[in-house]
Amino acid sequence: MAGRRNRPWLGDRQSYSYVMREIAKHRVAKGFSQAELAARAGYDQALISCYERGSSNPKVGVLEDLAEALGLTIEVRDVAAEVDVIADAE
Repeated sequence: MAGRRNRPWLGDRQSYSYVMREIAKHRVAKGFSQAELAARAGYDQALISCYERGSSNPKVGVLEDLAEALGLTIEVRDVAAEVDVIADAE
């Protein structure tokens, strides 16, 4: 997962808000705390909290890592405009 951390940022703040809301929604639905998600994805819980609050924007690779830790897939159609969280495979 660490190789993805250097992928570029998304084009606008609304894309981050949407993706992080979806990730947080799936995190809660699966019964994971922020700390559990952070541990599964290899990040610090405080960073997950910042992302979910919208006070910091993760790079695309971080979003991919978080989604993967939840069994989700993120599809980036246009780095400057559109990102979707694809439902998990379960």
